[in-house]
Formats: sequence, C-alpha cells, structure tokens
Amino acid sequence: MLSFQAFHAAQRRTMQWLRIGVILALVLPAVFFAAIAAYRHEQIEAEHRRNAQRLARIVSEHASKLFDTNEVLLDRLLDLAGNEPAAALREREVNLHARVRGMVQGLPQVQSVWIIDESGHPVVTNRFLPAPFDLDLSDREAFRSHRDGNRRVFVTGALLGRRTKEVFFELTKRREFPDGGFAGTVQVSLYPKYLVDFYRDLASNEIDLTITLTRDDGSLIARWPATVEPGYKLAATSPLLAPMREKLDAGIHLSRSTIDGVERLSAFRKVGDYPVYAYAGISTTSIRSIWQREMLLLAAFTFPIALSLALAGWIALRKTRRGLDMARRLHDETLQRQKVEELLRHTQKMEALGHLTGGVAHDFNNLLMIVDMNAQLLRRTVPALAGDQRLDAIAHAVANGTRLTRQLLSFSRRQPLVPRTIDLAVMLSGLAELCRPVLGSRVEVALDVAPGLPAVHIDVSELELALINLAVNSRHAMPSGGRFSITARQVADGGVAWIEIAVADTGSGIPADILERVFEPFFTTKASEGTGLGLSQVYGMCNAAGGSARIDSAPGAGTTVTLRLPPADGRLDRPTDIHPVDETPLGLRVLLVEDNAEIRRAARHALHFVGCEVEHCDSADQALDFLAHEHGRIDFILSDVVMPGRRDGIELAREVRRRYPRIRMALMTGYAEKLADAQALGVQVFPKPFDIDALRALLADRAVH
Repeated sequence: MLSFQAFHAAQRRTMQWLRIGVILALVLPAVFFAAIAAYRHEQIEAEHRRNAQRLARIVSEHASKLFDTNEVLLDRLLDLAGNEPAAALREREVNLHARVRGMVQGLPQVQSVWIIDESGHPVVTNRFLPAPFDLDLSDREAFRSHRDGNRRVFVTGALLGRRTKEVFFELTKRREFPDGGFAGTVQVSLYPKYLVDFYRDLASNEIDLTITLTRDDGSLIARWPATVEPGYKLAATSPLLAPMREKLDAGIHLSRSTIDGVERLSAFRKVGDYPVYAYAGISTTSIRSIWQREMLLLAAFTFPIALSLALAGWIALRKTRRGLDMARRLHDETLQRQKVEELLRHTQKMEALGHLTGGVAHDFNNLLMIVDMNAQLLRRTVPALAGDQRLDAIAHAVANGTRLTRQLLSFSRRQPLVPRTIDLAVMLSGLAELCRPVLGSRVEVALDVAPGLPAVHIDVSELELALINLAVNSRHAMPSGGRFSITARQVADGGVAWIEIAVADTGSGIPADILERVFEPFFTTKASEGTGLGLSQVYGMCNAAGGSARIDSAPGAGTTVTLRLPPADGRLDRPTDIHPVDETPLGLRVLLVEDNAEIRRAARHALHFVGCEVEHCDSADQALDFLAHEHGRIDFILSDVVMPGRRDGIELAREVRRRYPRIRMALMTGYAEKLADAQALGVQVFPKPFDIDALRALLADRAVH
C-alpha cells in the first residue's frame, strides 16, 4: 500500500497532467482551427481569383470573336459601297438594301447595318427602305472620329436608337473616296442583350458574379446582372479605369464599384486589339460567406470534441482534487443539470406553444371567417332574418372568438396589427382600471395625463397587452405592496414632438448587469414562472407604432419604463360611429385566390353580394397561369397569404406588381408571419374574419384610386 506522501505526490502529478490535458484540449484545437481558417481563406480567395481570371478570359475571347466577325461584315459593306458617292449609292438602294439584308440574315446579334454618307445621313440600311435620309448621325462620336481621320474600327458604348428606340452598340469604319477624302462610314449595330444572354449562361453556376464589357474610356457596352442606361460612363474615380489608363492587357484587383458600391475581386482582360476591356468580378461578401460556411462546419466538428475533452479533464481534475466530498459534488451537479434541463424544456415548451397557438389561431380564424361571412350573408339576403337573435348570437360568438385568436396570435407574435387613432387620455383611464386587479389590493394605482394630449395611432389591443405586462412585472417587484403610476405627457426631442407614457413602480428594481438585456425575447429572472416575453412585447409594440421604449432602474429604487410614441395626424377613429353604406354594385372583376373551399365559397358569395364578378384560383401558381392569359379581364385580386404550392400570397403580390401593375390587389390573412413583407410591397393586408361592409369599402376605395 502506498504511503500518504506517495499517494499525495501521485495525486499532484495526476492533477498536473490533468491541467495540462485541459489546456491542450482547448489550445490545440484553437490553434488548429486558426491555421486551417487562414489556409482555407487564402485557398478560397486564390480559387476565386483563378475563376475570375478564367471568366474574364472567356468573356474577352467571346467579345473578340464577335468583334472580328462583325469587322469582316464591315469590310463586306465597304466592298459593297466601294468609293461611290452617296448619290450613286441611292440610285441602286433597292438592290443594296436586299444585299445587306442577306448579309445579316441568321445573325441574331446584329441589330442593323448602315452605310452613312459624308454628311452623316443614312444611304442604305437593312432596317428601312428607303433609308431615313432625314436622320442626322453627324453628331455621333464614331462619325466624328472617322471624319477626323480615324481609319481603325471604332467601338461605341451602349446607345439608344433615335428611330428604333432600341438599345445597341456599334462597330464602325471609315469610307473614303478615290482621292482619300472622307466619304462617310459603314457601321454594324449589335444588341448588348446578345452579350448579356451569354454572360447569364456563363454565370449560371457561379455565385454573385458580375460581368462588364466597357471601352477603355469607361463607356459601358454591356453588364450583367444589373444593366445600365444607354450612354452610361464610369465615374472618373472608378477603380476599373486605372488599369485601362495604364494600358495593361490583363490583371486582377480588389476594388469597390462606383456603380453599385459592392466590393469585388475583379479580373480584367483586353479584348484583342480593340479599345475594349472585359471584367469578371466576384463579390468579396460571397467569398467570405463560402469561407465562413466552411469554418462553421469545421467549428461544429472541432470545438464540441475539444470542449468535451476539456470538460472530461476538468471533471476528472475536480474529482481528484475533491475526492473526499465527491458524493456531495455529484449531488450538486445532478441538481444543476436538472435545472438546466428543466429550463431547456420550459423554453422548448414555450416555443412549441407559440407555434401551436399561431397555427391553431390561424385555422380558427378561417373557421370564424366561414361562420361570420355566411351569417352576414344570411342577415343581408334573407330579410326575415335581419333581426334574428340566433344570428346575433352567432355574431357575438364570432366577435369573442376573434378576440381570443388575437390574444393567441399576440402570444405567438403573428397577429396582423389593426392600428387606430385614439384619445390616449380616455384609453389610459380605462387601462389603469384594467391594471388594478392584476396588481392586487396592496398596490396603489395612480394616473396623471397632461391636458390637451394629442391622439396616437396604435393597435389598441397591443397597448392593452403592454400595460398589463408592465403591471405583472411590477406586481412581482412589489410583493409587499407599493405604488404603480402611469404618467403621459408630450415632449420634444431634437425639434420632433413625441408622446411619452412613463410606467413606474416602487419595487425592488433591476440590477445594472442585466438592465441592458431585459428587452430581449425570452430573457427572464423569474425562471419558474416567467416567459421572458413581456418586455419584448412592449418594445415590439413601440417599434411597430414608430416609437421606442427605454427602461430606467436601480436595485431598491424602483423601475420606470418609458414608452415613446409619435402623435397622430387626423381625426380620432371611433368604432361606434355609424357610416352609411353605399349599396351601389361595384362592378369590379375580382380574382379570388384561396385554397380553402369553404372560405372561397363564402368570400365568393360576399363578392357577388357587393356587385363583383368573380373568378377563383386555388393557389398562387394557378393564379399566375390564369393572369398570363386573362389579366385584361381582372380589376382586383383578393388573395390569401398562406397557400400551398411554390408561391404564397406574398410571392403572388410581388409577381403581380412586377408583371401587371395595373391590377390592384389586397391580401387577406389572420396570420401575420410575413406581414412585414406585405408592408414592404405596399400591399394592403385585410385581417380575417372581416365584415362585408369593410370588404365593400376596401374594393370601393381601390376602385376610386
């Protein structure tokens, strides 16, 4: 048996080796990861550098072949025109027109060919017979260059045809009389789109590639993917011009584009003997993204193993050092692990519950819409049922169900907002009374609203929920009672007017080290009962209304949450106001896009009721197919947001805006997961369930505008 000293020495050596093992388990993978990261970054950049150079070479060779081919065509035009004067050429224009048409037949890249006289007027062209002699091209850069003595091929930038209104660029040559005098020019006009189509095919397997063909003075000929206007010229500060000024034939550089501001690794190559350069640029953001993805995968493989080894060594070290109280430590670790697992289960449960409530509320909204729409139609189409108590009961149940689904969607953060312009003084008075039961009898509630306070435009339900969330937090901070106050006033900040609602309590306060995190979703100090969603809802509500929220607190000094909202313009929205309904048939042709057959049927009847002709489709894809042939018959599109197929309502709205801007459109939903996308498109979102009068107002408003 070992002596105590030997056992102690062996224990110390074991602990020393364990410490070394823990350090190596952390340091070696980090060093390995850093070395691999640096190596792969250099390697990926080199690969993209080679790829950009390869693409620039391909683009250059393609352009060179295109220019060479069309230079041959220019020579044929010179042979055809000879050195005859313009008058002689016009006498045989019909024959020349037929011959030049034959020259370009089967050449899709050629927009037109021209023979221009010494005054800059067309003599022969394949596009017109007779040639438009009244067209004066003497101000064109190419014409002036040849008139001044240039005998080489001249390549222009992208131009806009004065007669054809088509975008093209030209290759031109000087034509001379027998005495060497200037007789005009011959020119071949080419479509930049021919080059762009080639660039698109070339870049089909590339990531974030930009290809540019430009003259050495910066005049752009063609660009992909973002095209430029005819006549566009690179800014004098453009880094693309530097190698062209230095007359370099090829190279590569890192620079930021003056066209779109994107930093790219760009390879360039001169196009044959022409004053033209081909550029192939790859975004450095894309290069970094590829490297970052690889590093994330490497980190996901390396660091868990390293941390596991370090953790194993650390546990062994702790066990060796505290061998006598191992049982107690094991018990403590078990309890800690259980708490972590319980917190994880709670977080997962809240997340799953959020998804569940959002989905249930969405489906429930669809059911409510079917019931509500049919009840409204019965009330309006069957006079005997106008005051029927059974329909009143259905309407009351639908209203309660709608409020319930709004609460569920508020919890899951997927409710469509319904902002209203309200009198804040009246609203806060009611909300203060609503907070009293939440706070309990031992908490004093005080309300102080400055007189003449402007109205605000906000979702009332969200404001109610925000005040209740703050009241709940205050109740937890004041278990023995205290004071809960709501103060509203108008303030100015930088010349801008704001409405501030300060909600304060005299509770325990918040430590400074967590004060910055309290607005984060799911952050809570009440692990056993808090969700961490209360203050995040307050912050989100203020942001949605165009304002902000801040919190001031200190341990033992209470907490003040200040909601800053913009004042509203216009009159107050009063839900009790009764507006006369215009029963005139709207006469619109509406395309209804809805996959739920019952909702579609109810909405169809409602649209017929307000005097609309209705076509329907089950999906966005089907709607786009229908519009491809029948868009001229449609005045308005009413579509659901969530639908099966490759596209949803948002994608449908985006395609309709792009393809058929004449057609007006609205989206209907009880589920606001993509509400921000709809708002970005400027498409009105119509919440489910909705009233027939509201539907009429929506369509009538769109009909007017």
